[in-house]
Amino acid sequence: MTGATPEDVRPKVVLKLRQQIDAAVQAGTLRPIAPDQFLVNLLSLCVFPFAARPMLMVLLGLDQRQFDDFIDRRRSQLAEFFLKALRS
Repeated sequence: MTGATPEDVRPKVVLKLRQQIDAAVQAGTLRPIAPDQFLVNLLSLCVFPFAARPMLMVLLGLDQRQFDDFIDRRRSQLAEFFLKALRS
């Protein structure tokens, strides 16, 4: 435990993320996106399948093993999907 509070850490994280996004935009490898939108999009894509597990299992006709397989496939595909959506 560092003793740092979220209020101490948040500005540093957002600033660093903004710097990384700005550098990628300047390099022409990323479309502009606000750091808050980037974070919410990424977290949503990661959290939603777990928050909506019962609904997804019904909609996709999955049992628990199949859902676990779905999550394994998602782990390998999510980064590529997210980055392709942001690339210029």
